[in-house]
Amino acid sequence: MVRTREPFAGRWPLRVPSAGLRSDPPGPSQRPVPQPGQIRQASADGPIVVLTYSFSGWRRLQGVLERVPELACTAGTGVLGMCDMAARAWVNVEEGDGEHMSSLAAKSIRAMVVSMMTVMVTRSSGARRWCETATAEPAAAETFLRIVPGTQFLCLHRSCPDVVRAVLSSSPWGIIGEQFTPYLQAYPANTTAAIAACWADSTGRLLDFESRHPESALRVRYEDLASDPATTSQAISDFTGMTPASAVPELAEDELLGGTASGGEPAGLDTGFPVALLPPQLIQRINHLHEQLDYPHVSASSPTSR
Repeated sequence: MVRTREPFAGRWPLRVPSAGLRSDPPGPSQRPVPQPGQIRQASADGPIVVLTYSFSGWRRLQGVLERVPELACTAGTGVLGMCDMAARAWVNVEEGDGEHMSSLAAKSIRAMVVSMMTVMVTRSSGARRWCETATAEPAAAETFLRIVPGTQFLCLHRSCPDVVRAVLSSSPWGIIGEQFTPYLQAYPANTTAAIAACWADSTGRLLDFESRHPESALRVRYEDLASDPATTSQAISDFTGMTPASAVPELAEDELLGGTASGGEPAGLDTGFPVALLPPQLIQRINHLHEQLDYPHVSASSPTSR
C-alpha cells in the first residue's frame, strides 16, 4: 500500500512570467469559462494530479488510474510541496514581493520538476504521463499549475458523514494526524465535530481551487466512483484524453452505497452519522458544501438524513 506523505504547502499563488512558460490565463472576453466538473477538451500530454484530502478514499481512484497503461502513478511524492517551497525560497533569495516570480526562478523550478517527472515516467514501461495523488494544500497546487501549465487536476471529494466514519474506523482509540491537531484543540471534547470541521475546511479550499481553474479541474465524487466505476472512469478519460482504464471489478454488495467497505473505506453515504453532536453553525456549513457537491443535507432532527 502506498503511504501518503503530507507535503509542506504554501498559501499564496505566484505569478509566473511568460518567457518560456504560460502567461496568466486570458480574460473572460477571450475564452469561455466552463463550470467546475464540466468535461473539457483535454491536453493529453501534461501531468495529472489527483488533488484531495485524507480519508477521501483516494486509493480506489488510484486503482482505476493504475489500470491506464500510459500513466505512471505515484502517491505522496511531495513534488507539489517541494515546488511550492522552492518558489518561497526564490522569493526570499530575490527579495521579491511574494506575488511575482522571476523568469530565472520559474525556469529553475520547472527544470527540477520536469527532471523528477521524467524519472518517474521512465520507470513505468509504456507510460508517458505522470499521475500523482496528493493531499497537498490547493495553494501548493496553484504554484505547481503555474510552473507546469499543462497539468490537469482530478479533485476528489467525499461526503462529510463518510469521511467522519472512515477516520473513526481507522483510529478507534483516538484520531491521529497533524491535519486534525488544530481541530481537536478547537473541539477538545467532540471528536466528531473536529473531524467534520477539518472536512469542511478541506472541502471548501478544494472547491475554491476548482472555481479558480475550471479549465484544468474535473470534479470526481468518491460515491460515484464506488457505485458506477465504469461511467466515472469514462468521464475521467474524456477529460484527460487518455486511454480508458481497463474494466474495473464490480463492488461487492456490502461495498455499495450504504454498505461498509473493507479497510476502513466505506463506499456510500453514511446513514448513522451522529449529526446531533455537531454545533448548528457547523451543520449549516456542511450542508452548504453538500449542496455544491450535490450530496443530501444532514439534519440534527434526523440522524439518518438522506
